[in-house]
Amino acid sequence: MGSNDDVLIDPDLKLALDGGLLSKAGVTSSSLYGGVGYLIDDRPFAVLLEGVVGMQLPEDLHRQATSLAGVSPLRSPFADDAVPGWLQFMLLLPDDLPEVMPWIEAALENVR
Repeated sequence: MGSNDDVLIDPDLKLALDGGLLSKAGVTSSSLYGGVGYLIDDRPFAVLLEGVVGMQLPEDLHRQATSLAGVSPLRSPFADDAVPGWLQFMLLLPDDLPEVMPWIEAALENVR
């Protein structure tokens, strides 16, 4: 496990997310909420934290996602309150990424 500002980041998950996101035009990564943030044109749309990936979805998808198992308001490991407008999806294995990737791509388009 790698560490990013004291948050354990699974290197295989990071590698899988990097491969799926950093090849897209305008997408970069940077530290965000103590994890690995993914940005489009310097605006964050997703963050990899320990065991979860957080994202900022459009309102209709946000409502839909909150009814799913393993989805809850995003909580930074260094703050008590949830990050307004962001959700976190449980993401433990790279094999789970295909289930979560459409949501991440919707978050990217929402911020674009």
